[in-house]
Amino acid sequence: GALIRHAHQRSLAVSTDWLDRFQAAYVAEAQAWIESLYSETTFPGACAWDGYLATLNAEACLRSIRSGAAERIAPAPRPELYA
Repeated sequence: GALIRHAHQRSLAVSTDWLDRFQAAYVAEAQAWIESLYSETTFPGACAWDGYLATLNAEACLRSIRSGAAERIAPAPRPELYA
């Protein structure tokens, strides 16, 4: 985007559409997933277990904001499916 200079400040516009910023990453991930299907290999990207852990971390962050202290996460044992 264009660099905007105004009132002794510089700024860049940020798109309101998240896809503008992340489209290349989504396309690369989708291509890697499709290639893993065709080659019958393990997909190297994120899986449902990664999403579960990210959710636990986000919930701990919210608890930490409320409590003002570090909050631990306690994930369930990792299923063999994700080993």
